[in-house]
Amino acid sequence: MNENAINQLSLIADSHGVYAEDFADQLMSKYTSLGLMLTATVLAMRQYIFKPIQCWVPAEWPRPWEEYAENYCWIQNTYNLAFREPGFPGLQAREEAEISYFQWVPFLLSIQALLVFLPHLLWRVTSARSGGEPHRIVKLASELASTGKPKRKRRKMAEYLAKQLRKSIAIAGTVTGSRLPCCGSNGCACWLFVSYIVNKFVYVLNGLGQLYLMKTYLGYQDLHFGWSSVSHLLNERYWQQTGIFPRVTFCDIPIKQVGQWNTRSVQCVLPMNMLNEKIYIFLWFWIVLCMALQVVYCVFWIASIAPPAQRLKFMRSLVRLESPHSGLGPAVDTSGMRAFMRDHLRLDGVFILQMVAEKCGNLCAARILGPMMRHYEEGDSGLSECDITEITDDRDRSSRSTLPVRENGRVDNGFHHQ
Repeated sequence: MNENAINQLSLIADSHGVYAEDFADQLMSKYTSLGLMLTATVLAMRQYIFKPIQCWVPAEWPRPWEEYAENYCWIQNTYNLAFREPGFPGLQAREEAEISYFQWVPFLLSIQALLVFLPHLLWRVTSARSGGEPHRIVKLASELASTGKPKRKRRKMAEYLAKQLRKSIAIAGTVTGSRLPCCGSNGCACWLFVSYIVNKFVYVLNGLGQLYLMKTYLGYQDLHFGWSSVSHLLNERYWQQTGIFPRVTFCDIPIKQVGQWNTRSVQCVLPMNMLNEKIYIFLWFWIVLCMALQVVYCVFWIASIAPPAQRLKFMRSLVRLESPHSGLGPAVDTSGMRAFMRDHLRLDGVFILQMVAEKCGNLCAARILGPMMRHYEEGDSGLSECDITEITDDRDRSSRSTLPVRENGRVDNGFHHQ
């Protein structure tokens, strides 16, 4: 493994739970994944610690025979018959009516928990490979937003974050070989933003894949099975008519007696299916809600960042918040602001500041923008150097170090007045 790969992995592992993601991303990757794992754990305990199946066996069978029949039916699947259907169908019809999914529900939920987490990992890897550090910046911005730090430390941290934001934008801008409209001879000004929007679509595709996986595994006919199940319940069409998540099933047990094999059919009850049905109905609506929120937030990000007028409006609102603290004038020249956004902040910088505002508030984003604007107006060659260990709490000093910066001849680490 080369040094660049090691550095990228270290950046991914050093975010400590605070990431450049909005509420929709966290709802799907963090809370949905955690909920699925907890549900899988509860169902696994119910299946393998307690008794998941109860069979009605002939009265002459002793207790060991009853336990054997229940264990056999649990591992060998059962089959569902139409409610109150007289007689038993043939062998082929029984095989077609077999129900095999209820034993594997905890494992399926665990797999779904891992799958729903994949877009989060993809975004972290993509952002790390770009050279930018949006997750580290958002994490430190959350510390800047805390009210328990002295004023001097907050000021130094704002200076530090402004410097690292400028470096991240410059490094991310060196991405080459891209055909994005915002990429040119001077680098790519929107690599992080475009990657984030693409990851939104990955989240939506992931949700559709989850619905398809559940539909295929549970034997439904269409993707809107959750809505159909609720409709059946409201119309008093229960499992006896639908055949989905049956509570009462049948099982054929082969028994060898006096040199020949005989088959005994027993009736079993599956109380777990009552819980499984409610879980998957809720999960269907939850995933649909998560996908809808992803679409809404995707539209929000595009409408907030893509139009130049919206970016300018957002930046001017931050300057108005910061002007009493930084000495900037309440009214900033429009042409100067556009030049600053074009030459230094660029689209990715506005995106990171918007993410900081989303996670930590507009005032926190304004405190980071203030030093950048002040040094830009003064025409300084760069922002003041400071070590992150000087501005963070003592309890965190052992786990943090100065953010690494990639050496590249095209990266401008300071500001030059235009």
